[in-house]
Amino acid sequence: MKLALLGRKLSHSFSKQIHEMVFDILNIKGTYSLCEVKQSELESFMQDIKDGAFDGANVTIPYKSAVLEYIDEISEEAKKIGAVNSIDKSNGKLVGYNTDYSGFGEMLKHNFIDIKGTDFAVLGAGGAAKGLIAYLSDNGAKNVELYSRDPKKVKKAFDDLSYNCGFSIVPYSKLNIKNRVLINATPVGMYPDVEKSPVASIDLEGCVAVVDLIYNPSKTRLMKFAEEQNVQAVNGLYMLVSQAIKAQEIWQRKILSENLTRYIYNTINPKGQNIVLIGMPGCGKSIIGEKLASSLSMPHFDIDSYIINNYGDIAHLFDGGEEAFRALETRATKHAANETNTVISTGGGVVTRKENMTALAENGTIIFIDRPLDHIVDDIDHDTRPLLDGDRRSVEKLYKKRVDLYDKYSHVKVVNDGTLSKVIKQIERVWKGEEL
Repeated sequence: MKLALLGRKLSHSFSKQIHEMVFDILNIKGTYSLCEVKQSELESFMQDIKDGAFDGANVTIPYKSAVLEYIDEISEEAKKIGAVNSIDKSNGKLVGYNTDYSGFGEMLKHNFIDIKGTDFAVLGAGGAAKGLIAYLSDNGAKNVELYSRDPKKVKKAFDDLSYNCGFSIVPYSKLNIKNRVLINATPVGMYPDVEKSPVASIDLEGCVAVVDLIYNPSKTRLMKFAEEQNVQAVNGLYMLVSQAIKAQEIWQRKILSENLTRYIYNTINPKGQNIVLIGMPGCGKSIIGEKLASSLSMPHFDIDSYIINNYGDIAHLFDGGEEAFRALETRATKHAANETNTVISTGGGVVTRKENMTALAENGTIIFIDRPLDHIVDDIDHDTRPLLDGDRRSVEKLYKKRVDLYDKYSHVKVVNDGTLSKVIKQIERVWKGEEL
């Protein structure tokens, strides 16, 4: 299989590395070429694809819209956006898709950024902005404001989108990001101009989260500004990997495991990645974490043990009230989240604060260890569990209160109803990108 990336400047691209990893993992004999093409060469290159030089191609800046005139068929999402980033050759025809659309959604999902009922502010008016706005509109966003230095000019490019949410184009002079998720779809801050940011640090005060589609550098100046304001900050690397896997699904004619996406993301992420275990008290997080870390030759960080060693016995800490304890837990969790290539065992209540989970997700694959209640009731040490009074009813009550949070804030669920070795093997398969 011969694939390619079509663009103008591709020296910064991670695409070749990602797709060659897919070939290796799936045992596919294939090549992936970076093809820097001038505007005057575009028609000839597209004809080369049709003539068999490549079986398919990805498309990046500045050709995502320009290739449309050479495409025979176009998918619904690409038609809506007016841009193609993946080309497949099928029955002698070139078919265009936009996998950025779903890749963007997977990135938000991975980082627990809610869409439904949320207000968004978008910087940038190119094809990337159009695609993500279409996704937000289709998936329940409340309002989307697109900021531009020339709203009248930009309006023409966005008039052809149908919106299922409030949508407006606003001049930069009226920038307001408070209580919104900010998405940077401009190249401002991209390598080599890494000291630039599209907004100032003070502008991010009160912002819900910052999503920068740039992935090189891995932490842009905009993201650093977000951290100064204690705002969740996410780069575009997960979107890049996810859209690449979606393109491979088109070319390979089959659905690929989301574990594959996470594995490749974990491998190429400059920060490294952690395995984070969440779940009910008594589900086995600590012992599983300890043995998993040993099996994978990784360090083990137990958040409850860290709290005990640094602040004292947990049961006594609860004497000061649950909120006081949760504040200490958040401090310990953020410390753990800064580790790299580490197995992290959390406390059962870590999911009660979203800031804990967004910090852990930034640099980790979060796995929900779901254990049957009968096993928890039989094995749990109630003397060390301040929120459990010793009977099944209290365990069931706590489970019902938290199970939706465990589901929401996990990337994978593993059921612990057998031996530890079985659970550990399942988690290792997740970590290696394999199907469960």
